[in-house]
Amino acid sequence: MTKQTTIKGIDSQTAISFWHQNEYRARLTALGIAALIAALALPIYLSDHGNDDLGAGLYLLGTAIGVMLIIAPRLGHSGHKHRRVLIAKATRQLAQQELHAYQHARTIGIMFGIGMCIASIAPAMIFNDDIGAACFMLFLAIGVFFLVYVNLVNGAYRRLTKERARLK
Repeated sequence: MTKQTTIKGIDSQTAISFWHQNEYRARLTALGIAALIAALALPIYLSDHGNDDLGAGLYLLGTAIGVMLIIAPRLGHSGHKHRRVLIAKATRQLAQQELHAYQHARTIGIMFGIGMCIASIAPAMIFNDDIGAACFMLFLAIGVFFLVYVNLVNGAYRRLTKERARLK
């Protein structure tokens, strides 16, 4: 006798858990990428002040922190399967509502991120020295953080609007 099971799909409670985990992962991933970019700021600044060894050490430290932030949320078991799973119709509707509600925040995040990337040119042009270059890297890191973060969160909402999705 074969046992049949009725698959209703991922429910809204599982979807909310999935979104919380993805928001956490997005925050740490974006912060890690920003740390990798910002890690260049201190060596650039310190190179003209005769502290090349300190700058190199701080660069390696910043790089290590950035890599740890990117890897950390992926080390543990997420509790979600890595195969495509069925998403319940009510959950897809909830995901559509959440996706729609997030679009305003996403637009602001993208505008701010692009604005910071463009504004990063200003300190480099104004100061035209190591401080300008260091500020360039810091502004760029902030802009990239926002661009990565809002798009990763948006992708998590969008993923559950489909009939089947791969949950990570």
